[in-house]
Amino acid sequence: MTIIMRYRITNLGFVPVMLVLVITLFACSEEERLTYLDQDAPAPVPVDINTVRVENFPGISLLRYQLPKDDNLLSVKAVYQTAPGMMCEAKASRYVDSLLLEGYAQAGDYQVQLYSVGKNGKESQAVNITVSPLASPIYEAIQSLELQDMFGGIRGKFENPSNALLTVVLSADTAHTGNQTWLRSFVLGNTNPSFAYLGLSDEETEFSVYMKDRWGNKSEARIFTCTPMLEEPIDKQYWSKYELESDETGARESPRYRFECIWDGITVGDWNYFFISYDKPLPRTFAIKLGQRVRLSRFVMHHAYNFPYERSFTPKKIELYVSDSDAPGDDLFGGDWQLIAQLESTIPSGLAEPTQEDKDHARFDGENMFIESTDEIPNPYVPAKYLRVRVLKNWDEDLTEASIAIGEIDLFGQVLE
Repeated sequence: MTIIMRYRITNLGFVPVMLVLVITLFACSEEERLTYLDQDAPAPVPVDINTVRVENFPGISLLRYQLPKDDNLLSVKAVYQTAPGMMCEAKASRYVDSLLLEGYAQAGDYQVQLYSVGKNGKESQAVNITVSPLASPIYEAIQSLELQDMFGGIRGKFENPSNALLTVVLSADTAHTGNQTWLRSFVLGNTNPSFAYLGLSDEETEFSVYMKDRWGNKSEARIFTCTPMLEEPIDKQYWSKYELESDETGARESPRYRFECIWDGITVGDWNYFFISYDKPLPRTFAIKLGQRVRLSRFVMHHAYNFPYERSFTPKKIELYVSDSDAPGDDLFGGDWQLIAQLESTIPSGLAEPTQEDKDHARFDGENMFIESTDEIPNPYVPAKYLRVRVLKNWDEDLTEASIAIGEIDLFGQVLE
């Protein structure tokens, strides 16, 4: 009991000391706060107009200035209009010597009022600045837009040299009634963006496209007439393994890892059925007899369930070859095989590491890789009875020897016979 009482006395003696410390700290912070919000302090001096430098960009103007030497300065504020009636405000702290004015749609001269703001909220007299932003990137982008027919849909591409984040709004008269219906919006941000919309019928259709920037500025719509080419899935019930001496179709011991798992239709479930080979030098090839004569337009690779974008297992750089021969030989170069595509696996989000959504998309939906005309391959849409896949690199591009893991392959195009 004595020990317990001593413990209590000791702790009760400690409490007043702690309270004194807390009260003292609180009093100090309150005193500082009152000084910080001194209502009698005058407004800080304005920014010296002679120190202001203006840099103009598409839809944006950047102000650089010398900060006023004033102990009461809290921030610098700009008030401006991007269009009649559209008032905007930008602020920067006392530790920053620049302000970004965003949201302009049209090129021109615009007035800006620049204020120094005190810690007590008082503002200096306005300093009037003229900025001359260039037109929003949407106008250059919409003029450079190209919309092209493709198998099963349309593909668009445009130039975006300022790397601005733009929204492309796609509509079409799919019912052929003269009325446009919204199809999809694409948010794109690199310098040479592209987009595709699939699932369209092979009929001449009128499309409408306009663009928006992050501040709601809109371009005029452009009208295109396109006729998507018929695209259909290539039926896997006719597929079979085609053995060639230099190809790699050997799988690890489990029946769940057989080469035929590439077309078994199973893309879900933990440790689902997928093809996984032994470690061997890259590049590696394997061939599939399609059982029909086809013309290919799209290659869809489902990542193995436990290995989405996995560096040691998942293919990243791929070449596709086809043959229309009845029994093509092993020679990939100069023999019966023709190169139709050079493809690369990418992360949809554009991040360095895939998100959970990226991984789920790669597993279940599969990566869409379009077979398109290029300078190196001007005519990829040739008849084919066989497909040969050449894996050049896995996601770890430094590996010269690796396994190959693929959950499923889907093919699209046209059946010729």
